[in-house]
Amino acid sequence: MPGTAYDESLTIRAAELYYGSHLTQGQIAERLEVRRFKVGRLLRRARETGLVRIEISHPAARVIDVENDLLTWFGLRAAHVVHTESDPAATRCQVGRTAAEFVSSLRPPPRRLGLSWGTAIAAFARALPADWCRGVDVVQIKGGASRSMTLTWSHEILLRTAQSTHGTVHELSVPAIVDQEAVRDSLERLRPVAATLAAGRRADVKLVTIGALQRQCSLAQVGYLGEEEIERLRDAGAVDDVNSRFITADGRLADPALDARTLGLSLDDLSSGGNTVGVVTGTAKATAVAAALRSGAIDVLVTDEATARAVLDQARPSADDPAGAARLRDGAAACAKQAASRRRARRQSGSASFPASSVAGHRLRRGTR
Repeated sequence: MPGTAYDESLTIRAAELYYGSHLTQGQIAERLEVRRFKVGRLLRRARETGLVRIEISHPAARVIDVENDLLTWFGLRAAHVVHTESDPAATRCQVGRTAAEFVSSLRPPPRRLGLSWGTAIAAFARALPADWCRGVDVVQIKGGASRSMTLTWSHEILLRTAQSTHGTVHELSVPAIVDQEAVRDSLERLRPVAATLAAGRRADVKLVTIGALQRQCSLAQVGYLGEEEIERLRDAGAVDDVNSRFITADGRLADPALDARTLGLSLDDLSSGGNTVGVVTGTAKATAVAAALRSGAIDVLVTDEATARAVLDQARPSADDPAGAARLRDGAAACAKQAASRRRARRQSGSASFPASSVAGHRLRRGTR
């Protein structure tokens, strides 16, 4: 009784027996009185037509299609996107855990690790497995001394990370932003500060957070920015900060005068050697993350699905745009090329890159650079 209806019925029955009753393909062949290779074809058809959809619902499961889009649009080395939880704190913990798994699985392992501070980096430090590596130099890459009672988690991050690897700590015990450029210059000339910054520039991997420019941003909470400074940054076109360096929506430095008063690795430092991993959650930061990726300072993004999709919405042209089709066709390549060219422009001397084994799993699905 050949025919479309019969084939569809057979496909449904094979899928029910395989996925529902957990029979082997040989057992299904006997039950349906068909050859075993026919069962394989029926199960493949069930998946291809959407009759059967396989979904991994564990919080640690990654969203591969969104990762592919991020790689295509921004020319990243790698992207790790996990499912968004209903509780923002749970999402942040899962993103931190994923970043920890990524760093601890690098081969060869990093010998020097540069760390910013913030809640996402704190989640990363808490999730690092014990003894994932031995003797790593853990370096703070932006000033963390707070001007308020609000914690920056900088000391906890450094201590937890160093304990997980029995390594050494290089703490940057200075403010993130000072009042005058001359003060910053004086602090950077201090031997311990200069040594820590130099070690951070040589880090194999640097982890940073991305902060949206708003009244309650982290730098405002710890006392570095007042409302007048935030308004001035907005007038200059700033949308976010990467390692306390404020940039515009197209990824350019927004306020050189403020940047000259900032202590920590600069945008050039982040992209001139080693590899920089952005760890971030929150759809409110979508514009900020898109700008950070356009800047070329970040090579790898670790985030959650809702944030990643919001970032992609920022990059893609509107469906109402009359030229949207053409822009959609060319936009990804142009955006990736822009970010890549900025990275190349900053890399004056041959920088280290992730070992081939650490990114091999991404090469088959990374799209156009």
